Amino acid sequence: MRVDRDARLVCLRFPLLETVPGVRHAVTTRLGGHSSGPYAAANLGLAVGDEHEAVLANRELAATLVAPGAHPATVKQVHGVAAALAEAPGVPGVPLCEADMLVTRRPGVPLLVQAADCVPIVLIDPETPAAAVVHAGWCGTAAGAGREAVATLQRLCGSRPNRLLAGVGPAIGVCCYEVGDDVADAVAAASGGATGIVDRSHGERPHLSLEAALRRQLLAAGLPDSRIVTAGLCTACRLDLFYSHRREGTPTGRFGALVALTATP
Repeated sequence: MRVDRDARLVCLRFPLLETVPGVRHAVTTRLGGHSSGPYAAANLGLAVGDEHEAVLANRELAATLVAPGAHPATVKQVHGVAAALAEAPGVPGVPLCEADMLVTRRPGVPLLVQAADCVPIVLIDPETPAAAVVHAGWCGTAAGAGREAVATLQRLCGSRPNRLLAGVGPAIGVCCYEVGDDVADAVAAASGGATGIVDRSHGERPHLSLEAALRRQLLAAGLPDSRIVTAGLCTACRLDLFYSHRREGTPTGRFGALVALTATP
């Protein structure tokens, strides 16, 4: 990913997704912003104990990365695979509904999901055009979040899977994500049992790669390998850039993934 230090919040961008005209995306870091203490400084999460006004100000800054002048549309994330269609910018502090995916076909509507070890995904359909963001922890991944996101874009926007582009963002890596056998088995089963998802070389308990699992799900849903890019950054290892609930505990903040259509290509 490319580090953009010229933005008002330091963010990361996928070079492949930047090639798509009429679309802007960003993955924020913890650098910049108005929060303090354990939330320093660019926390985007309203439900983690941070000051309400500081978070809303951070969200406004985040929106400038993709759609200046519009507040991002958000959802109350519940670790599922439900999706919401956003047809207007968000109301500050008011989620559209309970869901873990946001989709839009309207220019000027920034979408935001938050994470602090879970996987944020940005999906772009250059043809319709349409865009989506996805929040996927182990529960969502075990429920097929990658496949469901593609199916949602097909259903709501008529998207063709082989024309989509996907950026799988920073998340806790297989190096740090120790889980139980039940979690490892559920995620592996939902991802076709592909190699690289579960690593049992770290000790008695398995380690899990959500990034690999979601990449496998996107491939199974019809995206070509060349149209999927992954961050390869572990949030638990990179506390200089990201928040990590597993590493830092409570309280900590949330970084975010954003996307917006800026114009019709």
